[in-house]
Amino acid sequence: MFGIIKFLLKLLFFPFSIFMKSVKSKKNIFLKTVGVFISVFVLLPIWLLMILTTTVIIATHAGSPTSPFDITGNSMLPTLANGRMLWTYPVKSWFKVYQPQRGDIVIVMNAKTLHNGIESDYIKRIIAVSGDELKIENGNVYLNGLLLDEPYLATKSSTWLPDNKSSEDIIIPNGYVFLMGDNRVASNDSRSIGLIAVKDIISYFPLSAQKDLEK
Repeated sequence: MFGIIKFLLKLLFFPFSIFMKSVKSKKNIFLKTVGVFISVFVLLPIWLLMILTTTVIIATHAGSPTSPFDITGNSMLPTLANGRMLWTYPVKSWFKVYQPQRGDIVIVMNAKTLHNGIESDYIKRIIAVSGDELKIENGNVYLNGLLLDEPYLATKSSTWLPDNKSSEDIIIPNGYVFLMGDNRVASNDSRSIGLIAVKDIISYFPLSAQKDLEK
């Protein structure tokens, strides 16, 4: 058992092991220099890349936020300002598959999420999930028959529909979500582009962690 542990430790720190052996070697100065050069400029970068890759993989599958997203525009004010970076969580990991929750902030992309005519990723908030009944009326959002409390909004009672849309009830079908930006007067979202499929969610930031965004 001790031999296995010793072998694993040597494997884990192999660039340093080779470096020390080269320094302590009684070989001529040329061979010692070659050994030191290889350990520092060849093996050490490979080792660092392996450690970094392993760390990212473990962090991703442990459910840690590993996907940086640069906020562009003002559609998520006051929660997320233009130019801010948000680290989001992967939708799939070894331990779970993301299940959309009301209030979560998500990054989505599909043929409807366009910027200057080019498919782009959008950052929005989940307002309704599969099975919910949604209605937008008089600047307010009603979810399952109740007025939705939205403390994150830039302006209260500012949720308006496009002129060509009616305020009829919407029942969210299975596999879809209804998204809106927190700055309702400056957000291109499900009010205009329609429902978004859950499969088009790239990453997310849960409602439970959003208090940290205030810092």
